[in-house]
Amino acid sequence: MSYWIQNLSEEFQVVKDNEQLPVFKNRSANIAEMFWKTVNLFPDRLALVYEDQQLTYAQVGERVNRVAYNLTNHYGVKPGDRVAVLFGNGFHFPICFFAIAQIGAISVPLNTRLTGHEIIHEIENSKSKILIMEDEFWSQIILIKNQIPSIESIFISGEIPDEPAILSFDTLLKPYNGEQVFIPVKETQACSILYTSGTTGTPKGAVLTHRGLIGTGMNFACTFQLQQEDSTLLAIPIFHITGMLQFLGSIYRGIPVYLMRTFKTDIAIDLIGHYKPTILVGVPTIYWFILSSPQFNPDHFRQVRALLYGGAPAPVSLIKLLREKIPQAKIHNGYGLTEGHGLDTLLPDEDALRKPDSIGLPVPLVECKIVDEKGASLEPNQIGELAVRGSKIMMGYWENQQATSKAIKDGWLRTGDLAKMDEEGYVYIVDRKKDIINRGGEKIYSIEVENILYSFPKVLEATVFGAVDEKYGEQVIAAIVLKPGESVTEDEVKEFCKTKLAKYKIPKYVEFLEQLPRNAGGKVLKHTLRKSYSIIN
Repeated sequence: MSYWIQNLSEEFQVVKDNEQLPVFKNRSANIAEMFWKTVNLFPDRLALVYEDQQLTYAQVGERVNRVAYNLTNHYGVKPGDRVAVLFGNGFHFPICFFAIAQIGAISVPLNTRLTGHEIIHEIENSKSKILIMEDEFWSQIILIKNQIPSIESIFISGEIPDEPAILSFDTLLKPYNGEQVFIPVKETQACSILYTSGTTGTPKGAVLTHRGLIGTGMNFACTFQLQQEDSTLLAIPIFHITGMLQFLGSIYRGIPVYLMRTFKTDIAIDLIGHYKPTILVGVPTIYWFILSSPQFNPDHFRQVRALLYGGAPAPVSLIKLLREKIPQAKIHNGYGLTEGHGLDTLLPDEDALRKPDSIGLPVPLVECKIVDEKGASLEPNQIGELAVRGSKIMMGYWENQQATSKAIKDGWLRTGDLAKMDEEGYVYIVDRKKDIINRGGEKIYSIEVENILYSFPKVLEATVFGAVDEKYGEQVIAAIVLKPGESVTEDEVKEFCKTKLAKYKIPKYVEFLEQLPRNAGGKVLKHTLRKSYSIIN
């Protein structure tokens, strides 16, 4: 197996498990054990910082024990029960996540951006027994609380509404006199159900295992070679797989995590200047906003040694600008799916400009191949579907065997992404299978058109999708967000494309938006945009 890291340290040696899947040799038995190893090694080290508050690893551990004890002894949560969690970035999510894992239950992180109607599906599908949430999101729950019969208790942090059967989160933090509640589970058991972003429709619950989440945390620590002096700013939602990857990798290594509620450019710059994190993770747009802000000060970023981006392609102009403004930082393009527990491939820093369109090589624990519709491996540079395999692959979709069987075939997860692999083993995403545009029989890869639009100096963000057309079957539609202060016409965009694209690939219509609709991980929700162009005459 060829990883982008050629020489793994002894700590990250890869062996085969009983199923002949690659695993880290020195991994913990489950997520709770991983957490407590760190707590016992570094009890007084700073763990979490949020706004003007901070917790050491020992203080986090104390709160985890209390929540675990009270959920088990006072509210009847048993191993295998599902506990839904609705929190933004802050202290509550990490505490609940580890407490739920510690008692053998299964956490169901909910996207804070969902409406109550959307939340019903995830709670009903998972049959969650408990809902733990913060008061900010009560407006999403109050209208549906009678439509989620599986929920026996609701705990709310902050202001408690005057409603029956609503309990304060502080109830779960009450001290206890008994022994620590720790229910060991096997590494192959379910730890968390993360609902997919729904970029192609109704979200499905990806069942993530203790082994997979430990592997993804160790992979983050391994690929970025985290050291004790490192720290990270977590500005991505922690309930999303990318945020969880960053969070678990940091906890595994025992480094401080500076939690940012939501990304705001000037606040992020201030936090980076104040706390001096060494590792940053975000979508390309975040880096554009930071570098183009009047508040940007290179001195605030001198300690940053690694930048990870994903969720969208980064134009060469952005990579060059990062090289200029933060020259000491290594730049990596990462690719991963919720179903694969996050990071699956990573582009080495030395290839950031040599192969800027590539998502890189497989990370440890992951194998990649390109297959045709029958599952046969393709030759280099042939376009097919990207398939990944390893111990980080999900168990399946919660109570959806049909979708599971379609996604996982012979142990290989079919990603739904069309891709190719070059002679050196580097992977390139060409398009989502469902995003290929068929205009009059001509197949158009949306990413090809998007890359051209990203090269337009005035464009900040761009996405391309197909809309139904009675004459041609589909037409190419572009949605564009311009850089601050810029202006451009639809005709200018089309004229720019004429010298770079075949005529049939040039967008028929160009829509200018203030922002693109995205999921929590930064991926553009093209199906949302398509609804605006359901038919073109």
